[in-house]
Amino acid sequence: MAEPSANAELGDPAYGSDAGTITYEAAEALSAGDAVTIASGEAQPANSGDTNTDVVGIAADDASDGDLVSIHVEGRIVANVAGAVAAGDTLAASTTDGQLAAGSGDVIALTDAGNMQGLSHGAGLGSNAAVVEVR
Repeated sequence: MAEPSANAELGDPAYGSDAGTITYEAAEALSAGDAVTIASGEAQPANSGDTNTDVVGIAADDASDGDLVSIHVEGRIVANVAGAVAAGDTLAASTTDGQLAAGSGDVIALTDAGNMQGLSHGAGLGSNAAVVEVR
């Protein structure tokens, strides 16, 4: 597992992380890097407005309704985050499907949104991406 480069993609493991994954059937479309919750035995994008808001991991790949999707349930992963996320924030589901924002969850931001300063020289991320620690 390589360190993210200037071309780091959502859903990629980061910083030598040996990400633990599980596989579930998707209840609806998921994008790589989305925060995922499990409801009625299926994976769906986490959203703070849903009944079950517990983030179990980060989608490794894109998936359509009914597809099997790999979900990173531990490790350092490039995830879909709100633009205001800062390194050290505790993250939880936001009101945007699949996006993490500052809150009281079990995911920790290791970088600011769109920035890898202090972790990797010359690497960069999109404005709504950050390296997070899933535990």
